[in-house]
Amino acid sequence: MWHNNQRYNLLWDMKEVTARKKKSGLLTSSIVFEHDNALPHTAGVTTTLLYSSRWEQFCQPSYSANLTPSNFSLFSHLKKFLASFYQAKRPELVQVADGRMLRFGYVPISAKI
Repeated sequence: MWHNNQRYNLLWDMKEVTARKKKSGLLTSSIVFEHDNALPHTAGVTTTLLYSSRWEQFCQPSYSANLTPSNFSLFSHLKKFLASFYQAKRPELVQVADGRMLRFGYVPISAKI
């Protein structure tokens, strides 16, 4: 069983590694941190670290029984749908993806604050 301090230490290590990779140019895209807002995952030190790291946070309902751990079914349908927008511009794709994710009940953590 993991304790909050172990999770915090792991996140801190991940933050340090990603900072080094970003500085060296090996990491060109942003980090998306997915969690389910369960009580152990929302400890004060953990949320402080997540906000200070500026990682994008992708939240799903706590202990949602209707989602697979990998969200495979969700993303495979989204991928098929977005394939029809291949020639579209990035802002249009983001808008469509956000709309689809909201229909599945996903709300970005920044919208919850």
